[in-house]
Amino acid sequence: MIGNLTNFPGGITSYGVPVIGGGQIPAFLNGKYYFVDGTYGSDSYSGESPDAAFATIGQAITVVRARITNWARARWAQNDVIVIAPGSYDENLILGAHGVTFVGLGHDNRDAQCGVKIKPTTGSPFSVSGLINTAFYNIGFEAVSTSKAFSALVCNNCLFVNCRFSGPAETVTCAAAFYTNDATCTKLINCDFTCAAIA
Repeated sequence: MIGNLTNFPGGITSYGVPVIGGGQIPAFLNGKYYFVDGTYGSDSYSGESPDAAFATIGQAITVVRARITNWARARWAQNDVIVIAPGSYDENLILGAHGVTFVGLGHDNRDAQCGVKIKPTTGSPFSVSGLINTAFYNIGFEAVSTSKAFSALVCNNCLFVNCRFSGPAETVTCAAAFYTNDATCTKLINCDFTCAAIA
């Protein structure tokens, strides 16, 4: 019963669900929450609170993947959430995280883009062999000219909301904004595709 949640001294936090303003973080009672902050975080921290955030998204993915000890039992829906503080992240993410929700916080008013931008110096921001049951909210993926902004050869039952896939606006376009060979039941809602040779 939803009404009983308020009977606990810590409210919904009694269940391990963090309460952060803005309503941007989904509530999953059976997953864990990890935090990333490129400015104040450290990959030596636990990542389990905003004050002990990881510095990189890659570290959060590594920890989430390590939690799966029996892929036959819980491989597609562990419902972990990775909450990412606003900023630009110079990372090449090459490991998929099935059943995980990525939430980018904030909004960049300078160029009307997402508050979280994965923008590596070289290569693709996100290039994996497969993603299943994964969601992305409010994240920008920006590639250099010869790379793809987002690439998942298999991208099944995934959700992208308010995301941006682009090449560098200041130079030439990237090779592709969003690339996949298999997107069964995948939805892209209110997403932008720009500065790319192909969408």
